[in-house]
Amino acid sequence: MSNNEYTVPRGMSRGCVPRDIMKAPLGSSIPMFDRLTIPKSEWSDRLREKRLAKAMLSDVRDIMGPAGGVIPALNQGRDPWCWAFSPVSAATLARANAGIPYEHLSGNAVGNKVADFRVRGGWSEQSMGHMKTLGAPSTAFWPEGDNARHFDNPDTWANARESIMVEWYDIDPRDTAAINTCLLLNIPMAVDVPAWAHSICLIDPVEGFTEYDHLNSWGNKWNGNGIGRLRGKFTKFDSVIACVVSTGA
Repeated sequence: MSNNEYTVPRGMSRGCVPRDIMKAPLGSSIPMFDRLTIPKSEWSDRLREKRLAKAMLSDVRDIMGPAGGVIPALNQGRDPWCWAFSPVSAATLARANAGIPYEHLSGNAVGNKVADFRVRGGWSEQSMGHMKTLGAPSTAFWPEGDNARHFDNPDTWANARESIMVEWYDIDPRDTAAINTCLLLNIPMAVDVPAWAHSICLIDPVEGFTEYDHLNSWGNKWNGNGIGRLRGKFTKFDSVIACVVSTGA
């Protein structure tokens, strides 16, 4: 990922603010990651095996979208709700990894509900906290890019219940063993990157385990296919939320 790729494209936005650790301490709204971590000595071999088997989350994305194609990157447009779109992306990939048929979920629905229809920043834990009880509806019920209040209705949230998270974790952003374990187990994570003021969905580790590939929410045209690579200061996270499985029709 070049330095130019950290700039905000025309017509796009960010809106991630530092997690208020006093109001939202680790493990306060969702459980802390408590699985055994994979020994570091095994990381490289496991990654090599996953790449050979085409079993990375990026590989899952390539075949679990509409008509067996690529899962589209979400597109937040000018709305500052990256912190809502990143957990929705994570939920989408968790569903795909579990073999649940593709459904385009609405980041606008989650962002509007959490922000109470105000244009403001936030952090991913807030959105996942919403999704654990209400879920995220299909864009058939709340279109992407639309912030109209009339979509906030009982039918929309009845549909959203089909994507409620049932197993998810708060991870200490300094716990690289937990982060890399999740990625090696195909567990997507919504991560907040303070150096970028942006929240994205972490999907794959890179050999060496100091860089990560991520799925952004600036559409498929961004960086060619919606995927970028985090390096250096952009691998220091403020909040890390892992999405393991979700319900699905």
